[in-house]
Amino acid sequence: MKMEKMELPVLDIQNLDIRLPRGADRELAVQGASLQLLQGQTLCVVGESGSGKSMIANAIMGLLPRPHVEPVAGKILFDGKDLLQLNEGQLRELRGRRMGMVFQEPMTALNPVMRIGEQIAEVFDAHVSLSAAEKRQRILAALADVGLPEPEVLIDSYPFRLSGGQRQRVMIACALVLEPALLICDEPTTALDVTTQAQILKLIRELQQRKGTAVLFITHDFGVVSEIADQVVVMQTGQVVEAGPAAAVLARPQHAYTRKLIAAIPNGQVRATAEDREIEHVLQVQDLRKTYVTGGSLFKKGRRVEAAKGLSFDVRRGETLGLVGESGSGKSTVGRCIVGLAPFDSGRILFKGRALQPGAQFRQQTQGKIQMGWIQPVDATPSIKEVSMGRPAGWMQRLTGRGA
Repeated sequence: MKMEKMELPVLDIQNLDIRLPRGADRELAVQGASLQLLQGQTLCVVGESGSGKSMIANAIMGLLPRPHVEPVAGKILFDGKDLLQLNEGQLRELRGRRMGMVFQEPMTALNPVMRIGEQIAEVFDAHVSLSAAEKRQRILAALADVGLPEPEVLIDSYPFRLSGGQRQRVMIACALVLEPALLICDEPTTALDVTTQAQILKLIRELQQRKGTAVLFITHDFGVVSEIADQVVVMQTGQVVEAGPAAAVLARPQHAYTRKLIAAIPNGQVRATAEDREIEHVLQVQDLRKTYVTGGSLFKKGRRVEAAKGLSFDVRRGETLGLVGESGSGKSTVGRCIVGLAPFDSGRILFKGRALQPGAQFRQQTQGKIQMGWIQPVDATPSIKEVSMGRPAGWMQRLTGRGA
């Protein structure tokens, strides 16, 4: 009787420990983690922030900030080699050619002063020798492969001219341009709207099936897991608490933490509201209009984008208003107008019954009573200042009763 040959995993992680620097909330970011990923499969590593899932991704790629954070036990087997035993030169040879990575925020991964085509060309320059014409053709093909419109225009564009979804497609093209055996996606859809997220997930699935790529997908969202996963590994505070086929984990979760994550998936039910809610209007937006004009010159008409067209709504005290729309719908522009970071063309914004005048006096009138939370705290927080500086220090003192 002929024995079937067992398929070897593309990626095999065995009892991995990753140490955190002294003073961290725990000694090990990852403790005793093991997982296997086969060719053509998608393995989702799921867990909340701080569970260690991104640490595993960075350990595979050799991107941990050693010696402050480093693997101290276990193996990461890829292409028959233990990646933890390779030097930087050997890892650089594998990155891009045999394994690629798509990061959560494309604007932190893309160089803002380099054109899209130049950035994808760097992958070719690091691993293969091509003529300029052949390189350009392959870059155009890669951009078309991920569904980007007008690759001939985008190849010479800068990242800021692309939408969030388009920038993420560029990152996927960059990661897959040399058809690696392993693709690591570290929460690539978290900052995208639901429509664009669905498109990106579908794209990753289609490319994987066409090229036979093994995909390691990092996420905190079991809704994403239900869309693309073949296998699931659930992590909590650095440890694997559950693993198995996606269908089984979703239908019959064994661990309490897994059940908690699945229960957190939005079900579309409308929240009950109190009947005796106060009627005081905190914010009133009336016929708000805002138009952007870009690219104009003496001989060329500029591009006009109407970000807000006669928008009106009210928000009462204690009430939450959801402003929903896909990328480019104008919702962030409305938020910037309300907080005074973008002037509006016409209409009125009333705060506690008082009309706010656009211009320098706008924020003086609100006296800091209107604040905004940003999608990317890294972009909104000065990297050279400590958290304890300025007003945050005062808040910390009031909360803790001592200096921050």
